[in-house]
Amino acid sequence: MYKKIVSLSLMFLLIGQASFLFAGNDDSEEKADEIRKKATELLRETSSLAVMLNSPSNRINFTVSTADALWGLDKNEATSMFNLAIEDVRKMISQIDAELNFASTSPTSNFPNRRGRNSRYSKINQVLSWRTSIVNSLSNRDAEWAMQFVNETSQMATNANFKRRIDQSNRGLKSRLARKIAEQDVSKAIEYGKERLSKGISNDVLNILQKIYYKDPEKGREFGEEVVSKITSTKLNRNMTWMLVRLFQSGINSNSYAEKNNAAPLFTDSSMRTIGEKLAEQVVSPTSRYRSLSNRVIQGLEKYAPQSATQVKTVIEQRRNNINNRRNRNRNRPPIPNSNRSNQINAANLQKEISQTMAKIRSKDTPKEEKVSMINDLQNKILTQTNERMMFNNLIWLSSTAKSIDENEKASEILSEAERFVNQDPKKKNDFSENRSLANAYASIDPDKTFQILENMAYRLNGVIDGYIKYMEYSNNQRVVENGELVMNNYSRQFTNYFNLSSNSLKNLAANDFNRIKDLSDKFERPEVRIATRLIIAKSLLRSNQGNSITFSSGSVRVNGRF
Repeated sequence: MYKKIVSLSLMFLLIGQASFLFAGNDDSEEKADEIRKKATELLRETSSLAVMLNSPSNRINFTVSTADALWGLDKNEATSMFNLAIEDVRKMISQIDAELNFASTSPTSNFPNRRGRNSRYSKINQVLSWRTSIVNSLSNRDAEWAMQFVNETSQMATNANFKRRIDQSNRGLKSRLARKIAEQDVSKAIEYGKERLSKGISNDVLNILQKIYYKDPEKGREFGEEVVSKITSTKLNRNMTWMLVRLFQSGINSNSYAEKNNAAPLFTDSSMRTIGEKLAEQVVSPTSRYRSLSNRVIQGLEKYAPQSATQVKTVIEQRRNNINNRRNRNRNRPPIPNSNRSNQINAANLQKEISQTMAKIRSKDTPKEEKVSMINDLQNKILTQTNERMMFNNLIWLSSTAKSIDENEKASEILSEAERFVNQDPKKKNDFSENRSLANAYASIDPDKTFQILENMAYRLNGVIDGYIKYMEYSNNQRVVENGELVMNNYSRQFTNYFNLSSNSLKNLAANDFNRIKDLSDKFERPEVRIATRLIIAKSLLRSNQGNSITFSSGSVRVNGRF
């Protein structure tokens, strides 16, 4: 319990340290436009480097990521880049399909062929991953093009096993794309919804139904009646209960929407009774394990299926009582002794006090003089904690609080104190994470210090990356090292994510010295890591910040609204 309290407090302070509000000058729009242009140029330079990589995985993923970021800046260029990635995927699908068809006519009893099967299995997983990456990016830009890509690549496979894997992948992809298309074209959404409904009630059918209704209530009601008809003619198993709950909730929620928009609800009263009775039948079934329903659902059952509602409440109450009885028996067991309980209580209470004091300092109602005094007292109190990680995180948090009330010198002093808890020669993951937190905090106070920390991290990471690649090559792990390059997957990106500072921090650094932040990527020895770092920086600088105040320190500027 006390560990949870401390963890929650840590979460809040880490969130707090990422948001700084700084004073700025009057030339904000001009400075913001200059940074946007430089970031766009950096992104274009990166795109020309990405297509030259040897690893297909890196080439495709970087090209897709860059195309996605360029879409709002240059749609034609972004389209060309998407086409390059699509062509790579098509070639790989054709190659895998040919290999599988050839292998199906060859003997499979000896060891080398088993190794071949494993290699082909890895290739299938890889190409499906690339395909999903393209679809996910395209769906936010042109959902119809993404659906066309899914359908075309589905038809390319002639091998039965390969085609089955692609069809399995299509279920989730088409479901997401249908929701996207429904936001733009109701007719196509209905067409796809009916196709999915013909195969049974599923989650994507419910998603499409909601999209259609809120886009066109009349057509949504028509499709909704088809869904209800399907329910009445289908034998449902207990795993379908949650879908009925969701469908019933959709009908209830549509009432308030209908009133506000002068439209008819999603379902008629007759259809709501049908769904409610089906839902009650599922819940009270002996095979059901449902022990709770929301108050809205219970109230809906009382309105549309009152007799069934009474039975549902009785069954649910009985199941809860059975669970409570078992819990009471467990409570009678002797407690496990915990010698650290008092220490945990003290740590939790101290962290709670620190959090409350921090809130008072940030409050507009607290006088400035009192805030300064509270910061000094809190600094001393934080240093009485026994956990160094807690002290470090709380000092970072306190520094941002001091900065928020324009106590810049005090904020810098607190960060210097926090720096004592950071290993300047990082070797472990925690060392790098703490250096990143310190760099992020210094960005608003002393950008030069941030650059020094990041440049030192890049230098240290080069050795870590080199050792990691050598070991993976030794292990013949082709999913990590491909054509001599480190595949920048979710795990490998941990090395570059240390440079993924908050958007405000990166904008602060860009305003201070754009060339220096651009050159950060060149501190890495490997081209794939340099490109990944460049993408992090460029995309963050181009990311919209609608409704937020973004400011720059050290003679920099404030940018309000969209960056």
